[in-house]
Amino acid sequence: MDGFNNFIDNANLLEIALVNSEFTWFGPGGKKSRLDRALVSPEWWSKGSWLLKTSYRKGSDHRVLSLSLQVQNWGPVPFRIFDCWMKDTELAKCLEDQINKDVQSGCIDLLSVLRRARLLIKNWSKLGRNNVDDKIKEMECSLDLSDNDALQNVNAMALKDALSELYEQNVAC
Repeated sequence: MDGFNNFIDNANLLEIALVNSEFTWFGPGGKKSRLDRALVSPEWWSKGSWLLKTSYRKGSDHRVLSLSLQVQNWGPVPFRIFDCWMKDTELAKCLEDQINKDVQSGCIDLLSVLRRARLLIKNWSKLGRNNVDDKIKEMECSLDLSDNDALQNVNAMALKDALSELYEQNVAC
């Protein structure tokens, strides 16, 4: 280990601080450690503000590290719809009603009809109907919090099982 530390010192590398978690590895019995790190040269360090964050573990004992130089704004989130949503009778009925309303009002502009349908689907998905992604994020956050509390190891196992089921449901969707 001293050899590696000497290499870091001799190479004049700087460690980027981890901002949202103290640990990157979680083992049995509540063991935790910071195994993963990010090192940069002084030249790279001076390029700007570095940010090192961890993401949720998603069934692994390691958290993934994400290193960024600056926050990127990629614009609005693109519209998405899943095939399984189209099997939902409530959504299908809402879409049918909206399109019929547009047709009856004399709207023949296809782009306007599609925009209203997009907005309807977006609002429908935000209400939590069939929104597996939100359930997954919520459970991952709970699992993340349990990682930092050794008393909640029992809950962590139940959360992992529930997350596995949601991942499978999301893939099937």
